[in-house]
Amino acid sequence: MADRQVYVILGMQRSGTSALARAMSILGVDLGDQLLAPTELNPSGFWEDKEGWRINHQFLEISGSEDWIPGLDSTVLRSSKEYQLLFAQAVRLLEERLGRHPAWAFKEPGTDRLLFFWREVFAKVGAEEKFLFVLRNPLSIADSLISFICLRPMLSYALWLEHSALAIQGTLDRLPVIVGYERLLADPRGQVLRLVEKFNRSEQMRSAELERYADKFLDSSLAHSAYTHNDLALRCRKIPLVIDIYDLLDRRASDQVDDSAFRQQWAALYGRYEVEFPRLLRDNPWMLDPQARQLRRWRRWLLRIRQRKMEEIKRLARRAMVKLAGRR
Repeated sequence: MADRQVYVILGMQRSGTSALARAMSILGVDLGDQLLAPTELNPSGFWEDKEGWRINHQFLEISGSEDWIPGLDSTVLRSSKEYQLLFAQAVRLLEERLGRHPAWAFKEPGTDRLLFFWREVFAKVGAEEKFLFVLRNPLSIADSLISFICLRPMLSYALWLEHSALAIQGTLDRLPVIVGYERLLADPRGQVLRLVEKFNRSEQMRSAELERYADKFLDSSLAHSAYTHNDLALRCRKIPLVIDIYDLLDRRASDQVDDSAFRQQWAALYGRYEVEFPRLLRDNPWMLDPQARQLRRWRRWLLRIRQRKMEEIKRLARRAMVKLAGRR
């Protein structure tokens, strides 16, 4: 086993990456203590490193993009004057985190589209790479994004397609362990033990944490919806590649496809992606439209206002409870 290992959790926003990140400590893999604070979007915590989040979002600013805009152009980022500066910052981040946590887990959904950058960083610091990919039915992700930021389903499917294609293609030499989110909720002990076996972490496993994770942290109600392959086939007919990629990844998540067969089938799907994804963006220019971007910013602004109001209501409620308790 290498002296320093980085476990990279991949998967689009709202796909269940936070639930899996929380499970990493059971394997004896640490997330560190410099994490984003929970919000209304994720009350149980994002489990994302603050500095890693900042670096990824700095790249979005450089490219004039954002989380909810597909088609991130890696050539623009590579040629930017800020690239080397961010590279040096990322190297310092890895050196610091791995210095404190020889087995460290890193999770930020933007990493899916920035693997070309982060893998250079991992190589620079000499860390052994371990990849995980969280798979959730794209319909469930679309429902979640409609609820939280009013994102149109078609755009959600396009983003899922980009995140998934780049995450798998970018780690094809070190195939990620694919974890089905719905399977994790239904059988947390079985899925975590599967990871322990895949990553050979039986000696580092923290059994007591597994029980707490399964009994207290995870809740089957987190699924919110239970879509099937047939549901996806019916509702995502305009982007059949989403259906086909999800099918292959789901079979891989249940260990039905070996490495050789997976790579062979993936090659055909990624070949389609290189043709069909640019065409999808050309045929749907509204996904990249500046006015649509502004509308999404306003939605997020309203969401932040709602979140602050909810936090204030909770604070007032706590004060009221303290006062009532004092009068008894």
